[in-house]
Amino acid sequence: MVNIYIISRHSGIVSRGVETYAQEIAKHLSKYHQVAILKSGFGVLSKKTGSIIISTGGRFESVSLRIITWLRGQKLIIPGQSGLGFDDKLNLLCFPDRFIALTKYQYDWAQNFNHFVKTEVIPNGVDLNIFKPSKSKPKVPTVGYVAALYPEKRQELLIRAVSQTNAKLILVGKGPDERHLTDLCRKFLPNRFKIINAPHDQMPEIFQQFTVFAYPTVPWESFGIAMLEAMACNIPVVATDDPIRREIIGDAGLFASPSNLAEKINLALINNWGSIPRHQAEKYSWEEIVKKYLELFKEL
Repeated sequence: MVNIYIISRHSGIVSRGVETYAQEIAKHLSKYHQVAILKSGFGVLSKKTGSIIISTGGRFESVSLRIITWLRGQKLIIPGQSGLGFDDKLNLLCFPDRFIALTKYQYDWAQNFNHFVKTEVIPNGVDLNIFKPSKSKPKVPTVGYVAALYPEKRQELLIRAVSQTNAKLILVGKGPDERHLTDLCRKFLPNRFKIINAPHDQMPEIFQQFTVFAYPTVPWESFGIAMLEAMACNIPVVATDDPIRREIIGDAGLFASPSNLAEKINLALINNWGSIPRHQAEKYSWEEIVKKYLELFKEL
């Protein structure tokens, strides 16, 4: 049995994708190994030689943990949760024992940047026993989006697009853009919007209020666990047209540019999706994802 420590300084405080990843991977790995979530990377100083450290914070955390784990004979794994940019370049320059690419596209990008780092593809996952299809459809066409309220999540783009449909909009998240987005919704979507925040354990029932899930984020975002959760509830996704989103969603949704987002949402609302979204989510079951981590731990 291996001692595994996941560094996630905001776990239990916020519910973004990386915190969801930390909580879920810890829960599922604990069936096989000793697993704990630490709020600070310096906590590994007291842990045994041979421990496996999974760092999710990036930047200073990655650099400091690389030094600590080298000195203490521990193994360092860095999943590419930061996305294609400076943070993951820094992660790769730290030469972890493994860099985890969340998609094949990210794997190719990482190898192109630093092919000396051992990299393998292990995507994020979804708990199919918790996120399940609703027995009934929403009475009113509803577009949902789950993301922190920051400019790079592009909620403003979605608000303007939904205003060109007959659907209502539910934004789930919190962040510095909340007041601005509220004002924008009042202007473009009077009486047909909600902006709410909820802990992760309440999300299954919130997803079941959606007819379509939108994910118009910036194209360099690394993944998007919320898309898996939506598809597990058999909700089609309209997402940014980029290689990462196409790889994750497959045939379970539509892909949009800023100029045709409203058009694609309207199409998604009227399409008959059958069970396609749910079947796509089944490829990302945490049970299957954890098997890949267990094989990796054996190698390390």
